[in-house]
Amino acid sequence: MQKLYDFNSATFKILRVFPALTTLLLLLFPILAVIFHFQEYIAFYVLFLSIFWAIKTIRFLIGIYIGYKRYQEALKINWQQKLNSLIKSWDKLPTPRQLPASWNDFFLTILIPMYNEPYETLESTIQAIAKSKFDLKKVFVVIAAEERGGPDTLKKVQKVQRKY
Repeated sequence: MQKLYDFNSATFKILRVFPALTTLLLLLFPILAVIFHFQEYIAFYVLFLSIFWAIKTIRFLIGIYIGYKRYQEALKINWQQKLNSLIKSWDKLPTPRQLPASWNDFFLTILIPMYNEPYETLESTIQAIAKSKFDLKKVFVVIAAEERGGPDTLKKVQKVQRKY
């Protein structure tokens, strides 16, 4: 197998240091500018940072807006109707060899990652799953709790497990 990069080459080592060096220089620039009497460039530096963060903020807000609009569109879709139409046209789906023989052979696994969420959040999630129209005999719920959450997290999981 051919390597795409030679991680021991001088070029790669220089390029690997470049981002950290750039960050360090940007952080030290105001101090260096004062030491070497280039105070007039500090205004350009502040202007650069202001424009840079303004552009990043605008891009972020545009992304949030687009995501919210897509979320609103997804809420308007009748997913049960789409699922039923999919089941009716099961034989016509692409790559039928890779699919189970019928819709009845499908199982659903729901992964719920948690760290320090309150019990109410976990319970409302499980409650929403329990109220769903999907055949619950075909649903596997996996609660993945981080160990650093401590015994408190385990108690929340055990409490919701006993309840449901």
